[in-house]
Amino acid sequence: MTEMTINKLPSKTWYWLKVNDTKLPWDSEHTTELAEEQVVAKDQNVVRFSINGEGSYSSKKISIYAPKGESTTVFMDYEAAQNLAVYTELTLEEDAKVRLIQLQHSAEDSLIYNSIQGKCDKNAQIELLQVF
Repeated sequence: MTEMTINKLPSKTWYWLKVNDTKLPWDSEHTTELAEEQVVAKDQNVVRFSINGEGSYSSKKISIYAPKGESTTVFMDYEAAQNLAVYTELTLEEDAKVRLIQLQHSAEDSLIYNSIQGKCDKNAQIELLQVF
């Protein structure tokens, strides 16, 4: 069993209190890599997909791209019985808009790691709604 380090601060402040990062138990050697999803916001108003974990540890990458002036709504439905890590990367060109809606209804004792990164050009917008 290894650990995943998240929320790491760029400099060591208050390190003796162990508040500079968070360590999660994660078995990276036995993690199932789920198929990567790619969404392009051209001529698509609504995109829906479910993310179901497989085995004890699962990981999934999602790329969302919105060309100039396009907009879309993306529904992500999380359903994991055990441990799931989801990495979402958004890239929006000028005047694009993405509404990301994440619905999480996993098992009570499961661990969900949700990482969202976005890059917006001029006047682009990302709207995030999470329901747990």
